[in-house]
Amino acid sequence: MISLRNWILTLALAGTWLVLNGQTATPTPEPSSSPPASSPSVPDSTQLEVAKVVQPDYPLEAAAKKLQGKVLIRVLILETGDVDKTEIVNGDAILAQAAAEAMLSWKFKPFIKDGKPVRVSTSLPYTFSLKGYFPDGCALVESAAASNATHHPQVPRDVMEKSIIRRVEPEYPFLAKQKHLQGTVILYVVVGEDGKTRDVKALCGAPEFIPACIDAVRQWRYRPYLQDGVPLAVQTTVKVQFHM
Repeated sequence: MISLRNWILTLALAGTWLVLNGQTATPTPEPSSSPPASSPSVPDSTQLEVAKVVQPDYPLEAAAKKLQGKVLIRVLILETGDVDKTEIVNGDAILAQAAAEAMLSWKFKPFIKDGKPVRVSTSLPYTFSLKGYFPDGCALVESAAASNATHHPQVPRDVMEKSIIRRVEPEYPFLAKQKHLQGTVILYVVVGEDGKTRDVKALCGAPEFIPACIDAVRQWRYRPYLQDGVPLAVQTTVKVQFHM
């Protein structure tokens, strides 16, 4: 995914552009109800600066369906620099929703006009790429995960990994050893309210590795994921690597 240092954001009040990862969007300052200050004590802003970027998780439903591409999200930034709301402008609905939700947690430095912070709205592009999501050499697998992926909240893999209380490592398949194969398998997994895994399906990986991975991960156990103290079934991914 895209790191903070790769994001170049520039926003001027008139006649300029916001540049985001090589893409452009026209900004629109929001009208302010406050009268202009006669003697501004703070210099007016000439660009909008991002202070915090939260990267969206690649929707598992989209990954299973091999969906990728650019989406455009309209963002309203408050006087404090917090994002008040987001609106999908265009792009695949599944991908755009993930980007819109992530941008709600973005933070900008307050934009100053006439010596006072003002609201600003603009459209931000975001590009989802499966190449950046799946490891190199991890062949995508036609999976039934897409039909299940909307039923449960999605929790990032690194978050769920901290909750594993029983991990069973898969045996190195004999056929894979004979072929001197190495590689990575990524599985779609639903973790139930009881912490048991179910609906374990392959998203990417060599066919020689997948059955062993599924058999092993079906035996994994997690601490139940809690929301407001209540156990919740969630969807996540599991990454298994094979090295000789």
